[in-house]
Amino acid sequence: MADHPTTPTIDPGAALRKSPALPLPADSPARSVSLGPVTSSLVVPEVQLLYARILRVGVVIGMALLVSTFAIYATGLRSSAIPVDQMPKYWSMSAKEYLEATNRDFLHQPHPVTGWSWLALLGKADYLNFVGITLLSAVTIVCFLGIIPMLLRKKDWVYAVMALLEALILILAASSIVCCGE
Repeated sequence: MADHPTTPTIDPGAALRKSPALPLPADSPARSVSLGPVTSSLVVPEVQLLYARILRVGVVIGMALLVSTFAIYATGLRSSAIPVDQMPKYWSMSAKEYLEATNRDFLHQPHPVTGWSWLALLGKADYLNFVGITLLSAVTIVCFLGIIPMLLRKKDWVYAVMALLEALILILAASSIVCCGE
């Protein structure tokens, strides 16, 4: 039998069991969080737990919106701007060609629907789906804004400013004010 090198066993929990708790400032409110079968526990700062709680709520709401708006679209409870049976003829097109063709054939808007102009078409089932996508995209902004009051109460000015700047940058990027390319 030929000698084959042995494949090392990877234990993802090993690093957690060997590492000490995360270093925290002495006055930091924190909680120990159970890691299930891992014997060690990590101490997680309250601000991270708040961010996680906001994130969880946002994701649950966003996913519920995605499922419900897709059900509206799939069942035909609301009419679609672009008929479902017509979609295959657009599948081979580039995004730009698709936007121009569907605008010409169905939407009849002054310009193809790009950026936030989909809001004008919320009454159509295929554009109603964008609500859940938008909410999921905005959850990070809500999380950053949600932790700022706690950071300010803790007088953690640097992280409060960083969270505010992160939120502002994401809002600016989502606004379509700054754009490049076509």
